[in-house]
Amino acid sequence: MQQFESINDNYPFNPNAILRITREKSGLGSEKGLISYDPAADASKSWVPVLKSSRVRINDEVIHFNGNIVLKHGKYKIRIDFLAVSLKEPASVTYQYKLDGYDSWSEITKDTSITYYHITDGKYTFVLKALSGDGIVSASLLP
Repeated sequence: MQQFESINDNYPFNPNAILRITREKSGLGSEKGLISYDPAADASKSWVPVLKSSRVRINDEVIHFNGNIVLKHGKYKIRIDFLAVSLKEPASVTYQYKLDGYDSWSEITKDTSITYYHITDGKYTFVLKALSGDGIVSASLLP
């Protein structure tokens, strides 16, 4: 079996593709095949959660998001869904976010989406941080 120091964007995981192999090991389905994961091997390592934006909706319509959104003059409802992957402690990942130019940092939360109502003319940047259970912070501008 091949050993990996880290799993990155070269191994995108498939949604809901997880399998318990033994009591200690799990299998994770990726686009490149099944990856065996043993949490005991990571016990002494600190891992940065990997952030992903899963979907952006404007006025309840899903849009393809490539980093910049330019809208015509008006008022908009914008929902951003996001997720961070942490194999070491997936249940302990929390988030903090802000829409720069609109609001300040949110409280730390386990919520994986935010909806902004009545967004008007302006230039805004969505900033997201994922925090692992052992205090490692991953800051990112989405996408």
